[in-house]
Amino acid sequence: MSENRLLQMFDYDRMEFGLMGYFRAHEYWAGLDALEFAKKQHLGKTRKVSNLKYICHPILVAYLCTLLGLEPEIVAIALLHDVPEDTNTGFSSLPGGQRVQDGVKALTIMKIKPDESKTDTKARYFGRMDENIDALIVKMLDRLTNLSSMVDALSKESIEKNILETDQQLLPAVKRSRKNKTLEFRKQRDVLFVLQQVLRSVNEPLAMLFGIQGVTRKRHDLQRTHARLEGRLEVKDEFGDFIWEQSDMALMTAFEHQEKYQNGDLRSLRSILLAAFAIDFGIKDDTTIATILLGDLTNVDTSMYSKNVRNALRWLYMVPLEGEDTEAMKRRYYTELSNHKEALLAKALYRWYEICYGQVVGCDSITDEQMANLILETDGYLVPAMEDGRLISGSFSSILEFMIFVLRMTYETIAAYKKIALPQIRGFYERNQV
Repeated sequence: MSENRLLQMFDYDRMEFGLMGYFRAHEYWAGLDALEFAKKQHLGKTRKVSNLKYICHPILVAYLCTLLGLEPEIVAIALLHDVPEDTNTGFSSLPGGQRVQDGVKALTIMKIKPDESKTDTKARYFGRMDENIDALIVKMLDRLTNLSSMVDALSKESIEKNILETDQQLLPAVKRSRKNKTLEFRKQRDVLFVLQQVLRSVNEPLAMLFGIQGVTRKRHDLQRTHARLEGRLEVKDEFGDFIWEQSDMALMTAFEHQEKYQNGDLRSLRSILLAAFAIDFGIKDDTTIATILLGDLTNVDTSMYSKNVRNALRWLYMVPLEGEDTEAMKRRYYTELSNHKEALLAKALYRWYEICYGQVVGCDSITDEQMANLILETDGYLVPAMEDGRLISGSFSSILEFMIFVLRMTYETIAAYKKIALPQIRGFYERNQV
């Protein structure tokens, strides 16, 4: 990733302003102290793989926490997570109280014995990651941002170490936390599911691109995924009516397409997975979830669905006007799509899946040329549409902005590996003073 595009990703001023607003909205004044403390401790330091000020990294991790709607204490942990390790600051000196200090301590790699090997220290560190859910969440976001900056910056050996570590040590900590910290896990179950999917979406393609053995693509059980989502949709209002009426019907339709999944077509499974992802992120809109479930399928009779669902599905498809060339069609389509939040979110989720798993050898693999075209279209049209759309999308704003980060981390990493030249993009990422 070029330095200019890194500057676009790390819009320092905007994210710092957003963090201050988040802390004030939650009346968590210690968070403002944590922000100033982190800036002071990291002053003059830069990232190893770029010329960015080091503070950009904790600022980004903390900002992603706000987009996930996490408690302000977790945001403060994200801001401070590298301070003790990089500056030898004592944990008791950290602002924010005991919860913040405990979280940062769990995120700090420390030797127990002077002669302890680095491998043993890391194994013990990740082996205890499940003991503090706050720290586990921050570590997953920390690793997500680090994975996306490795290509063209680290050796293949270092890249392989990080990928295997993520797959074999970090992600398994989520499963352990379900057993070891049951109450805390239930409280953060949705965000952990979201972060699992996002982290795999970067880690697995990197493993495939670099030919790293030992990382296998997560295989989802369609029956189990369906049952999980079905349980989330069985919610009734005070009158006994289903709140998710359209989505429940759409889930049945998607599940009827399961034979396509069994024959090698992933669309039925991925539509269910992405709908679950959106609900876990906090989307509580019947039309949107139904659109996500139906929009990726083919030959579906939509006559039984509401007008809102049918309209949203209509905006998912790019249809040229008479005499319109391809570029003009894309400009018009994505400009119109930015005004339809349900279809915009569905399109963003489908594109995320296409780019991430387009590297897989099999039914959903695509050629290098197709991948390049997909990435350039996403970069030049979809991301700007999402930037515009998030400003008018109300409760959808956070997930659209979060998905902008996830998409860019994914496709810019793949583009760097495949030497796909990406132009400077327009939008709020251009306003940087780092």
